[in-house]
Amino acid sequence: MTLKLPAHGTPKAEILARMESLRAGDADWRNGKTFSLVYFAGDELLDLVKQASGLFFSENGLSPIAFPSLKRFEAEVLAMAADLFHGEAAAGTLTSGGSERRRCGSCASTPTWCWSCRRRGCRGCSGW
Repeated sequence: MTLKLPAHGTPKAEILARMESLRAGDADWRNGKTFSLVYFAGDELLDLVKQASGLFFSENGLSPIAFPSLKRFEAEVLAMAADLFHGEAAAGTLTSGGSERRRCGSCASTPTWCWSCRRRGCRGCSGW
């Protein structure tokens, strides 16, 4: 595929219409046709998640100094997870999923597996 950036901006309506048309061939996640990819819990929760993620769309969790609210959210999720497993405390990190999730999981479970961790002498992805 060859594609060049347009010389001029594209109208918002045209961009959204193109995205909707491309989406037409995607899996039907609202009706449970995407086992393990999307878990649809209803429109009310979906609306809440959209609104909540929109509030923090541009913040970056890699900097807890600049965005202490994200650090707090992460700590609360970890504490709830520890409680589910009857633990008193938890350590960890939240990821955006995908490759980052795999790399952090691999590094955390076996730091010697990760070349980057071995090179820097860190203990898993907590050393990033």
